[in-house]
Amino acid sequence: QVVGIVEHGDHTVFVGEVIAAGIHQEAEILNLASTGWNYGG
Repeated sequence: QVVGIVEHGDHTVFVGEVIAAGIHQEAEILNLASTGWNYGG
């Protein structure tokens, strides 16, 4: 659930609260390195 929005420059950060969680299937962790993307910030 979104509980806040922070806008700064050309970025927007959405702040959320986890209201429920569960594991539907085991999987490898998705991280930036595994995507092949390059974020230069």
